[in-house]
Amino acid sequence: MTGSSTLNYILGDHLGSASVTTDSAGNNAVYALYKPCPQGVLREGESRYNSGALPTQHTNTGQRSNMSDFARPGSIAAWDRYAYVENNPLRYTDPSGHCTGDPNDPSDPDVECWEKLRTLNKMYDGIFSINSQWSFDELLILEQALAMLLKAYNNDLSLLEQAVAPLKSGPWSELLLNRTHDLQFIQPVHARYSPLFHSINFYDLLFTDNPEGCIECQKWDIIHDIGHGVDYAGSRDVYLFSEEAGYSRCLFVSFSTPAGYIDSYASSSLTEDFSQTFTYSIYLANGSYLYGNPPSAGRMSYFLKIIPALRITQD
Repeated sequence: MTGSSTLNYILGDHLGSASVTTDSAGNNAVYALYKPCPQGVLREGESRYNSGALPTQHTNTGQRSNMSDFARPGSIAAWDRYAYVENNPLRYTDPSGHCTGDPNDPSDPDVECWEKLRTLNKMYDGIFSINSQWSFDELLILEQALAMLLKAYNNDLSLLEQAVAPLKSGPWSELLLNRTHDLQFIQPVHARYSPLFHSINFYDLLFTDNPEGCIECQKWDIIHDIGHGVDYAGSRDVYLFSEEAGYSRCLFVSFSTPAGYIDSYASSSLTEDFSQTFTYSIYLANGSYLYGNPPSAGRMSYFLKIIPALRITQD
């Protein structure tokens, strides 16, 4: 790994913890040993010995430091929501945190996670399809984000379906919400929408890159990427939005975002402007947390036409 201009090597133990780091010549070694379960709760990065400062945030079990308790039940001994890997962190790790065991086994102690997944898929059947790689805590955040979307569409599933997945068959009959732990080799992002499959891949970065404890940041990102799905499901709603927002229709004019975008990310492209304004509108329709600058009247006039509950807040 590199830190500023220095090349460092990380040597892991059997749990993947950063136990030894050296410089490029194998010198200046720093050693670290970790507490398996201090005070009954495993907190990431707590060490019982270190010979210096490790040049990495990925410490105990290879995960980021300065996070809160491991809050997912790791496997079959996980009735306690705060039990981690069968209360045996000397032997096991749980890098994914997703639902464990057999989803059809009623004796599976991780039944809470599977039940939440089933409930969400049943409730939003024909609109969203959620895979099994989400952890229970991530499903709770996803549930809140989807509830905000539903409320913005007057709690009418048929209206939400028309916006997100208007077709009755084929890949556009549902928007796939895929949690993935795949590595990203080109331009790491929180999530990526695929028009071909009408699917969104949500990456680890969504839950590690946002400020610690900022659930609203994670919900915002989820709704933002669903906004890309709404754009394509509406046969490129973004083009109608561009007229309201004041974008130039001349192909020979260099790209320039009209004034009134909510933040610098929205100014990066027309599609990001659409999704950021969509997300702002969903939050406004819910009467909750708002991020960024208020969008221009032109931008809001478009979403007032397509988000029913937004019209109520503006009356």
